[in-house]
Parts: sequence; C-alpha cells; structure tokens
Amino acid sequence: MVEKEKVTLEIAPETTPQEIFDFVIAHLAKQGSQSANSEGVCSYRGLNNTMCAIGCLIPDEFYDPSMEGANVEELLINCENEESLFYISDFLRPYDLLLFSLQQFHDNSGNWDAVNGFSSEGLKELTYIALKERLVLPEFLLLQSQ
Repeated sequence: MVEKEKVTLEIAPETTPQEIFDFVIAHLAKQGSQSANSEGVCSYRGLNNTMCAIGCLIPDEFYDPSMEGANVEELLINCENEESLFYISDFLRPYDLLLFSLQQFHDNSGNWDAVNGFSSEGLKELTYIALKERLVLPEFLLLQSQ
C-alpha cells in the first residue's frame, strides 16, 4: 500500500479564517475519510498518514503524540510540548471557534460516506459552518452539492 503524503498548513499571523477553512475542507475531501488510530478513534495523526481537521494545521515539528485524546479546546489549554504550546496558543487560538466546529465535523461519522467522502449530511454541516463563520464554501463543494 502506498502511504499518503502529509501536507499541513502552517498558520501565520496573516492567515485568514477563509484560508484555514478552504485548506481543511480540501484536505479532508482529498483524504476522503476520517483520521483514526488502530482502534478506530479519531486522531490528529492516524493510520496511513491521515490527519484530522486540526491535525492538518499542526506541522510535524509542532505535533506531539501527547496531543492525542484531547479535543482542540483542551489542546489550547494543556499542550505539554513547549514548541507546540507556543504554536498552538499564538497561531491557532484566534480561530478556536472555527477549529472546534471543524473538529466536530471531522469526528462525526455521519458526515462521511465510504464511497464519496463527505455524506449529504456532511455537506449540509459544512454549509452551516460556513454560514456561522461568515465564510464561503470552496467552489468544488458547491459543484458537488448540486
């Protein structure tokens, strides 16, 4: 089996919520599935180089296995790795509500379809997140939902 390439978006002060949303949705659509460990539990870094909605925003140098099992709110409070703590608190914290919504989306198995990636419920949920956060759905999703 060929391992999937890991690509992350490193957040910078000039990164916009729309850029984060677009990157995460494109990542999840390309991946086509949840990121889970060998027990089937959603993971920031899962089997076959998969990454969850938040995992794809944490570059490898800031990722620490101790993050697993904590939701994004807990990460923002309790990150154990000093480098990770700096990155998460300085660059991810401003987007906490968006990140929490994206993590909930990823972790809800009802948002996924084994054949198509996102289920019809998942597409509705992404539309809701976009409206709530005043963002625009990526164009490829608009075409997919028609």
